[in-house]
Amino acid sequence: MKRILTFLFIIPLYFANAQKTTKQLFDALPAIPVNICAEKLENMEKFELDIREIEITINALKSEEKKAVKAEESRCEFNLSCLTDEALVAKLTALGDELENYRIQLNDDSHQIIQEKTEVEAPLNLDYSDKMYELSQEYWEIKNSGGNVQTTKNKMISMLKIRCDTLSKLRLRQIRMTNEFFTKYWDTYVRMNAIQDEIAHISYSGYSCSIKDGGYLLDAVKSYIEVLRNAYEFHPINNKYDNILGNVSFE
Repeated sequence: MKRILTFLFIIPLYFANAQKTTKQLFDALPAIPVNICAEKLENMEKFELDIREIEITINALKSEEKKAVKAEESRCEFNLSCLTDEALVAKLTALGDELENYRIQLNDDSHQIIQEKTEVEAPLNLDYSDKMYELSQEYWEIKNSGGNVQTTKNKMISMLKIRCDTLSKLRLRQIRMTNEFFTKYWDTYVRMNAIQDEIAHISYSGYSCSIKDGGYLLDAVKSYIEVLRNAYEFHPINNKYDNILGNVSFE
């Protein structure tokens, strides 16, 4: 029932959001959290719901755009002059090169974000996971021998809090860097969309479809959403040891 009510709540919001530009949708996403480790569950749930609201709109717009482009390509005839006209061939080649150069620039500039996640966060996360596993084994050994497990449980709770404090700082930094990245390159994505439109208009006779406010911009927002929604990944409540810790409050 809760899922049905949530879906019914989001439907009218989709129609309202569909009237917004992609930049307005990007700006409408929840602010990057500040307080992670002591955040209340209800606030984390609202954070995810607010993200999901925008995500549904982005996915719908992306789907509509894909159908529109496919329909337009089917309606129009391919311009065979693209293969024989030297001026058109040169124009398309120049546009393709410009697009590729932008892609290379974006990949190069995003390397630092990816590197921090794979070379700094991932090893630390693995280390904490190993320590939690060792503590869980200690817990079951003590419990099975009839001993007092409270000290070990306290160690596990403390470890989850330390993990959150350490890794959430890194995660929030990655989210901020990603936000700044897409903001910095927003106009680049606009230009990439314009190039795609120009290529399509040259390649197909009578082509009238445009991805001006979609295309790479929608993909950018989708990518940011995937990063933003993981802000609370290391909150202490997100662990696989409920069978040991029970309903411990981390707020």
